[in-house]
Amino acid sequence: MTAALPEAEFQAGQLALSPDGRTLYSAGAALHAWDAHTLKLRWTAPPATAARPAGSDPPGRMPPPLALSPDGRQLVTAGSGPGEVELRDTSSGQLRQSLPHPGPSAITPDNAWSLDVTALAYDPTGRQLAIGSRAGGIRLHDLRTGQERRLTGRCGGVSLPYLTAHQGSVGGLVWTGTATLISSANDETVKRWDTLAGLEVTCLSVPGGTRGLQVLPDDRLLALGVTSATLLDAGQFRRVARLGPFPAMLRELSVLECV
Repeated sequence: MTAALPEAEFQAGQLALSPDGRTLYSAGAALHAWDAHTLKLRWTAPPATAARPAGSDPPGRMPPPLALSPDGRQLVTAGSGPGEVELRDTSSGQLRQSLPHPGPSAITPDNAWSLDVTALAYDPTGRQLAIGSRAGGIRLHDLRTGQERRLTGRCGGVSLPYLTAHQGSVGGLVWTGTATLISSANDETVKRWDTLAGLEVTCLSVPGGTRGLQVLPDDRLLALGVTSATLLDAGQFRRVARLGPFPAMLRELSVLECV
């Protein structure tokens, strides 16, 4: 069956399907939960960006990221403050917890936009949350203890400044194990991390940069660029093929398994 979401005053930039295949979540101008079979709206939550002053967003701002916990009970999105994320109950959309940026003293009116949350991913246990930013940072937040660590990249053998994982906006985060994280950014790299050691294990060059990562069957990943995509073998962490260029900008590609 093929269907379209009802028209609304938002552009769905991120989609997530519940583990049981019954609910579809979208993040755009607001958060929505839909019945995956009838597309009937179940609940709506106000947009996190409502607290931002008019005109404060930089040009080309992407819709807020969205991630579901492995058990499907919790939804995480970007919050209203710089670098903040919000955890919500998937059954009602009710806000359960806000996680502010751990370094509020470093936030100024001039750099607040650079801390925008651009990518989110739960680890397979649901206990750890990876948070990517527009400035290239990746934070690992332990949801049990509240402790956070930052990943620092060394692509090409040179440490990046300011504890950043990438030199450009982080567009995709995917866990391939409880201690292995893959990240992509518009700095033309895709990286694999050992999160226990906090070390960058491998760095792949992806010409043109990437805007996101999509999980495919058979241990494959698709790194989405602006008008092209790169197919990756996640297990061996190598490039398999380059797709494109395409005549129009890639907005998003999602592979959803319905039950």
